[in-house]
Amino acid sequence: MAKTPVIRAIDDGYGDTKLYDGKEFTLLPSYATAWREPERSELKELQEDRLSYIKAETDGKAYLVGKGAVEQDSRGSWVGGDNKHKDKRFIVIFRTCLALIAPKDTDVIDLLAMSLPVEVDEDEKRHEFLRNLVVGWHKIKVTLADGTVIDREINVKEVIIKNQPFAAYCSKVLNKQGDIANPELASGFNVLVDIGARTRNVFAWKALKPQKDYKTQSFDGMFEAFSEIGRRIKQETGARVADIKIQSILEEGNFNGLTEQQLQEIKEDVYDDHANRAVGDVEKLLVNAKGQIHNVLWGCGGAELLKPYIEEYMTDYNLIFLNRFSVVEGLYYLAVVAWNKKESTSKTESKPASSKAQPVEAQELQA
Repeated sequence: MAKTPVIRAIDDGYGDTKLYDGKEFTLLPSYATAWREPERSELKELQEDRLSYIKAETDGKAYLVGKGAVEQDSRGSWVGGDNKHKDKRFIVIFRTCLALIAPKDTDVIDLLAMSLPVEVDEDEKRHEFLRNLVVGWHKIKVTLADGTVIDREINVKEVIIKNQPFAAYCSKVLNKQGDIANPELASGFNVLVDIGARTRNVFAWKALKPQKDYKTQSFDGMFEAFSEIGRRIKQETGARVADIKIQSILEEGNFNGLTEQQLQEIKEDVYDDHANRAVGDVEKLLVNAKGQIHNVLWGCGGAELLKPYIEEYMTDYNLIFLNRFSVVEGLYYLAVVAWNKKESTSKTESKPASSKAQPVEAQELQA
């Protein structure tokens, strides 16, 4: 009986890193800083969320990773450089993620799926650098907030790397078995707008074939909106707030010197402006193809936050909204496609090739 492959997906976004093992999604803020012990008064509260305070030990050093790093590092510990994979903190976050998603009964991940932004996806050097960084053995010890210790050596045997918008798109086109789940969507002319923390990516496909005239990337992610919210908070209260703190402030709904209503009004005004600009830029890009486009898909974390405003401004297209896990979900499905293709090739390589044409969908997904 053939061994069931261990397939995993990691979407290392600029704001959050998302993980998927085919069953459960996990989210970890993409932050790492020097380790610091939690205050005794915090211990009980932290233990309620095992991922709220993570100690990661690798290469002889200890780090605070994820939510705890956001809350404890006042300087900001964002891994947000243009090539974030060169940042030494990336490998710390990556190994922490491996520890969280690797199976307990094996030290091997047969196939890992990861992604790159559209502007660098065709840069083979970026692919090679990331591949060399993640394939191979990784030693990591992770201690979670509830005291759970994960001390592992994990071997990533192979990695596939896809562009982020295509992965998000495939979360709606494919299923867990790697089959086309939505033939109508797969065969259409569709545009995806991916609003992340740092960037806004746009890509289009016609019957799954990339339409590169509609490919763009800009640095208009949600951190632009958070920065503007921080500026307005400073204008109203005189207090300076680091951009990385804004999202947690909005979630808590309070800030000294502002009423809850005032903070809500600032957020709504900024989100409205941010969505208005995004819709305007996208509609300008699509103006010559308006009558041909079947759907405009909006993802991922940014679209969750901006959905009501986008719906108000973009009324001439059929809209589909994706959640923040759509990239990592699509990556997992694409990894299954790659694994199935590899297995099929190994079984049939000695057989003569069939002359029967394959459907367009299969050709594109195998590419």
